[in-house]
Amino acid sequence: MLPLMVQKLPIDIVVEWDPEASVWVGTTDDIYGFGIEDADLDRLVRRAPDILLDLFELNNLQMPEGQHDIPFKVHVSPIGYATARIA
Repeated sequence: MLPLMVQKLPIDIVVEWDPEASVWVGTTDDIYGFGIEDADLDRLVRRAPDILLDLFELNNLQMPEGQHDIPFKVHVSPIGYATARIA
């Protein structure tokens, strides 16, 4: 099977807080199979490159010629909650 050229760089990772599980969840539509969660946002971001490298290999993806790093952007979607005031 011939390697496929990656279609979009940088990889856009969207991270959202899941209040039910108390973890940050990162997903992307740019590479098949990417999903990551962690209670610590910084740790999630540090883990992302290893997962991307694994998925490039598993999905038989190839970087453009002359490029050796996988650039990615993390877009954090903070969610805040306001508690109603009781009069």
